[in-house]
Amino acid sequence: MTVAVIIIVIAVMLVMFMSFVKVPAGTAYVVERLGSFCTVFGEGIHFRIPFLDKIAAKVALTEQDLVLDRERAVSADNAEMRYTVAVRFRVTDPQQFHYGITNAGTALAKLIRTAANAVIGSLPSQEASESLEALGKKVERAVESGAGLWGILIEDISFSELYQI
Repeated sequence: MTVAVIIIVIAVMLVMFMSFVKVPAGTAYVVERLGSFCTVFGEGIHFRIPFLDKIAAKVALTEQDLVLDRERAVSADNAEMRYTVAVRFRVTDPQQFHYGITNAGTALAKLIRTAANAVIGSLPSQEASESLEALGKKVERAVESGAGLWGILIEDISFSELYQI
């Protein structure tokens, strides 16, 4: 009889221990209940229902970097160019970030590559090479709306080099 009571007490304590989740600073947890979205836990201690609630994703809310190195583009005067671009971004909506896109790094890289190629392709090679800061701002404006649908805020896009091959 006493062994059964001890086992029950240990099981209850284990379930209580599993009920609380501590989310570290700069992170958000996307929580699903029975397989569908329930809520997003911000930093701090939160209560979840054991066996029903599952942490579907742990999303970093801190600023992240993405570098596209030696990408190719063709300018308006048909000159082939290479560029290196650095992107700083952060996640603003963990739910959209988790459910809106499968691989954020690859998708963001493709979006930036497409926008950069379009902007560089609209300018003559000499003009594109001289105004790297303005080029970054144009690409940032082009990318903001698409990245916003994924819960991503673009902090800065900067071209470190752009040269003709």
